[in-house]
Amino acid sequence: MRDWGERRAVRRQTTLSLVAAVLVLGAGCAAGAPAADTESGASSDRQVAVAAAGVAESTADEAVVRLGVQATDDEVVSARRALAENVSRMREALVETGVDEADVTTTRYDIYRDRRREGEEPQVRYRAAHDVRVTVDDPDRVGTVIDTAVRNGATDVDGVEFTLSAARQERLDRTARQRAMRNAREKATQFAESENLTITGVRTVRTVDTGSRQRAVEAATPTAAPAGGAETELDAGPVSVTVRVEVVYDVREADGG
Repeated sequence: MRDWGERRAVRRQTTLSLVAAVLVLGAGCAAGAPAADTESGASSDRQVAVAAAGVAESTADEAVVRLGVQATDDEVVSARRALAENVSRMREALVETGVDEADVTTTRYDIYRDRRREGEEPQVRYRAAHDVRVTVDDPDRVGTVIDTAVRNGATDVDGVEFTLSAARQERLDRTARQRAMRNAREKATQFAESENLTITGVRTVRTVDTGSRQRAVEAATPTAAPAGGAETELDAGPVSVTVRVEVVYDVREADGG
């Protein structure tokens, strides 16, 4: 009987020990839960993300004129020689009007055989073409450049673009970026205040894209102005630069919220 009583006491003591261990473990888990929640709250910063654009505009201070010279002949050598003479004459005339020689650059050169049927037999002629790009540092002189080129060998005016010099482009880019960031801040502030939050700083900034809108004049068939006649006149107009940004701001509860 004593052995049975001792065994019963041992089992009861063991059971009590297990219960105590479970209670201690449970207390440990309960005590650890608030600490885990605190760490999670500290690592999840509150943020506001916005996208905005800034635009800056200015008058063009440069222009690009695209010109073409063509020549045809029954002999390839004669076609090439006529083309070279016309291009040389046009280039020299442009330089005399004040265009920098380095600003007249070749964009295409081509000589090919053109076989066309005229009557019973096909007629073979050689066509030579030389396209150039002329950069003009004063948009008001574009008309003079076109008239001078046409009078001195140009057969095509492929188009005109009014654009910005590198210095003015940089100034407009900087202004557009500043306006984009100002617009982003205003938008983020509105969102934050609507939720009783206040902005504490900038987390990230990303430029989505930038671009300038240039004014282009379509290609035209050149007609040389007669001596004493009306000269070609073109209106440069404005050029705009747009910068788009995506900004993420850190925020916190507003004081008194």
